[in-house]
Amino acid sequence: MELPSDLINELKKEIKPYNLSALIGDEGDEVVKRCLEKAMVWLKAKLRTYGKDVDLTHPVIKQALLKRTLYELYSYAENEEIARDKAKDAVELLRAEFGTSIEGEGFSGKGQPVVYVIPGKPDWRGFKE
Repeated sequence: MELPSDLINELKKEIKPYNLSALIGDEGDEVVKRCLEKAMVWLKAKLRTYGKDVDLTHPVIKQALLKRTLYELYSYAENEEIARDKAKDAVELLRAEFGTSIEGEGFSGKGQPVVYVIPGKPDWRGFKE
């Protein structure tokens, strides 16, 4: 998946250099790129709820991508508490812009019923008084 080259630089503006260095260690921009790719997959899946494509010219979508990438970076470094905050920020941005169904609320599947009820028979011998 080809991402715009400026995204890595924009992401670096969202985090202090010493924090980024602590998160990625000696592995460098390859870690950042992989985190961006994972965040893009997540964002595509979330926006699919609305029938939307990832449009990085849309400021909310772009910021949600950056927040989710920060989640991936902190998660990569096993800093789960901060990672959860970043994931929550990304979801809140999308929810504010597109509505609550970003988390699947209100989704109604199409298909066959899971349960089928038939009338009882008078000659059935269970649980009778």
